Amino acid sequence: MKNKRYLYLIIVFLFIASYSSGEYLIQGKIETIRADKTVTIVFKKRPSAKYYYLVQKKERVGQISLIHISYSGNSQYPFSVIGKIRLYKKNFKLLAGSSIYLTVLKKKKENDYSHDFYREIPKYPSSVISPVDKRDMLLVPSGKFYRGSSYYDQYPVEKVYLDAYYIDKYEVSNDDYLRFILRTTYPHPPYWKDKIDNNMIFKSKSFGSLPVIVSYYDAKAYARWAGKRLPTEEEWEKAGRGHLKNGKRRFPWGNKYKALYANTLDFWRLKKARPRLLSVKSFIKGKSPFGLFNMAGNAPEWTSSWYKAYKGSFRKNKRFGTQYKVIRGGGWYMGAKKATVSYRIPGGLPNLYEDRSAGFRCVRDATVIDRVD
Repeated sequence: MKNKRYLYLIIVFLFIASYSSGEYLIQGKIETIRADKTVTIVFKKRPSAKYYYLVQKKERVGQISLIHISYSGNSQYPFSVIGKIRLYKKNFKLLAGSSIYLTVLKKKKENDYSHDFYREIPKYPSSVISPVDKRDMLLVPSGKFYRGSSYYDQYPVEKVYLDAYYIDKYEVSNDDYLRFILRTTYPHPPYWKDKIDNNMIFKSKSFGSLPVIVSYYDAKAYARWAGKRLPTEEEWEKAGRGHLKNGKRRFPWGNKYKALYANTLDFWRLKKARPRLLSVKSFIKGKSPFGLFNMAGNAPEWTSSWYKAYKGSFRKNKRFGTQYKVIRGGGWYMGAKKATVSYRIPGGLPNLYEDRSAGFRCVRDATVIDRVD
């Protein structure tokens, strides 16, 4: 009994000794330090906040703003973090290879240095070329936007903040998808059967410029190959609607529907022609505030989000849950009401492998590597 009591006291003593001066939350090791005060640190556990104190030898030596978190591949320190630091003492130097601790940045107190915290807004180029699939990607800067509408499963309207990311300027075309197939031997979509010859060349050049229509997992496979991912529905909607200053616009170009700005049923009724897909570079007048093409109409687009009710919604739907993925953007066979930037469709009938009803575009996070300052 006494031995158990002594063991308990020893554990309590070690716990107090470890945490008494700084509430050490995460232990890490400094990997690299750059002249622009950007550091790479590997950690034993994943940081959950964005701003922290830097603690070394039980002393707060500075503060850090986390920019990017990824897996390091190291079993001992599995999380790698890129961050921007601000040191309290000019003559103090952090050394690569040395241990460091993070403790959550608290509210300003007397003799606290939090008022000196260096809060910067990173600058990124407005466009980049994706290195694998060689496609144009446009920047969607960090900030808030209005998500949703008063309609059914799009309710309630909410201000949502997103970090900066890049998104494909155009929908992934048949030409783009063919390049992926030729480099990976991934099977081509079934509807290509009569459109492609034995040499894997499209019989019609115009067919290559059309958006590819695939299943969710086909789209996900392409995104993984390209070093990207499918957008969340929040990322998709912000890219189509714009920043908070753009308000609650219903369409990429504004609040008023214009039949000649998007490939929808209304467009084909004016043309008195059969509805069909058009080139991914069509409808320049219908671009979104960030310069994206066909965010309304043409091919419906997969997102990575499950079809669920928004937080705060009282709506019930038997399809809500983790069975269907959200499809956005309406389509060439749909009317104006389904071409709004907030319209949601559940995709995945009969399942996410066999439902080939949508196209897609990809996104990736903006990282420190992209910075121009």
